[in-house]
Amino acid sequence: MAAAAPPAPEGSPARPAESLDVQYARAQLALAEANLKRVEEINRRVARAVSDKVVDEYRGDLAVAKARLELTSRGDTDSFQVWLRSAEANLKSAERAWQNATLANRHMPATVEPLDVERLRLRAEVCRVELEQGRALAGATRQAQLEWRVRTLTSEVDRLDEAVFRLNPPRPSYLFWRY
Repeated sequence: MAAAAPPAPEGSPARPAESLDVQYARAQLALAEANLKRVEEINRRVARAVSDKVVDEYRGDLAVAKARLELTSRGDTDSFQVWLRSAEANLKSAERAWQNATLANRHMPATVEPLDVERLRLRAEVCRVELEQGRALAGATRQAQLEWRVRTLTSEVDRLDEAVFRLNPPRPSYLFWRY
């Protein structure tokens, strides 16, 4: 006898006849909508408390989640188009970060270090090439598409590492050994 599924949380958007893929896509969409609403509410209370760049990233997440739900609802299990949408969102975010740094330096020179502006430009270039590579693989084998996806995910992890490093620069630390 199969175990019964646990009851859905109150307000859950899942529908009993939906596949797990559709339920997952619907849950991702609901989360993306809630995240965007949260930052928009913060900005409603305090103007620009959350930067436009961050709000745009949440909008990009929402667009990707909508695409995922649309595809899975049609029974399309090929996630490649969703991966391309994600690469497009990454490019938009990287370009915006570079443009914002450049604009900040125009308004107030040396606001952003020139080396950091160049790094942002290069990150945008990497994202552009990744997207072009992905688009070129639209008719390629699944293995080639998966290899591309792994490379893009590795690039995203690198970006996260950079962000964490910038938020938490290394500090001298002293180790105390206990015996």
